[in-house]
Amino acid sequence: MYIFLFASGIILLTVFSIIFPIALALWTYEDAKVRSEGDVAPILWVLFSVLVCPIGTIVYLVVRKKGVQSPGKFKKLMIASIVGFIFSLGLFTFGTIYFVIEVESSGYSIVTVGSYHGSEDYYSGNVWDFTARSANGYVRRSPTLNARQLANFHVISENTDGIVILAIEQEGTLQSIDISGYYNGSVDMSAFVPGRVRVTLQFDGARNVDSVISWRD
Repeated sequence: MYIFLFASGIILLTVFSIIFPIALALWTYEDAKVRSEGDVAPILWVLFSVLVCPIGTIVYLVVRKKGVQSPGKFKKLMIASIVGFIFSLGLFTFGTIYFVIEVESSGYSIVTVGSYHGSEDYYSGNVWDFTARSANGYVRRSPTLNARQLANFHVISENTDGIVILAIEQEGTLQSIDISGYYNGSVDMSAFVPGRVRVTLQFDGARNVDSVISWRD
């Protein structure tokens, strides 16, 4: 759903970003032809309004000659383009916010702090595989796990030097496991409930790291 909103917002925003200045230029030209009376060439008002929009348009609306019937030509097109632009901007903004929320809650969003060399990160939705030639700092994902995924939480990790700690957090509950060297086993997640869980890999001078964390249904 969010992909449709996001994509539709971009497409419509692009379309109306093109239509609006054209409609504004056409309306300004027709209006200035009637009101300027030769004081300022209509084309100059067009350039000023479009290039310095919206300030130029506001200035024109303030200083233009009053008491003259404005031609209705292109007026509806301009109004429609304004409404369409605002609508598409709202759609794009809503889609972007929804996209960020979905990415964050699904665990696809990753936080990386520290220094890493030769690192690679793979995430499929129920498997997280992080590798690095050297690592200092931490990397974090925040997936949303159901009861079955919590029960099937498993870790396979190996590194040649340094320390690797797996930290799991949820609303004040913290569980830390030293997975340095070689570790292959299930993790007891009975202290956690279905929902969003912060999974962090902490590194201190670790080398040749390959940590695979899975939570399959």
